[in-house]
Amino acid sequence: MAEAEPVGLAAFLDGLRSELKHSIANAEKDPALSFELTKLDVELQVTAETSADGSGKIKFWVVEVGGGAKGGQKSVQTIKMSLQPIVAGATVNPRVKTRKITRPKE
Repeated sequence: MAEAEPVGLAAFLDGLRSELKHSIANAEKDPALSFELTKLDVELQVTAETSADGSGKIKFWVVEVGGGAKGGQKSVQTIKMSLQPIVAGATVNPRVKTRKITRPKE
């Protein structure tokens, strides 16, 4: 099996953002169950690599689960981020659902 290409931290966060937008769009189509976006806690294992051109830039690569550092990669570090979602045009925490669901009386 071919080794997966490394994923940069920015690409990972772009993918997460895309998945959340997709999830919100799907929830609007079927509002029977929804979640409020309040805070996202993300924990990742990354490696840091300095640029070879001497510019001093540092690139972070997300490590594949169970992959660890291979070959010439630097040591693996764990980073934790708390992300607060901000939806364009929303003045409060965005809700996937805006319609109230009522239960039938027993």
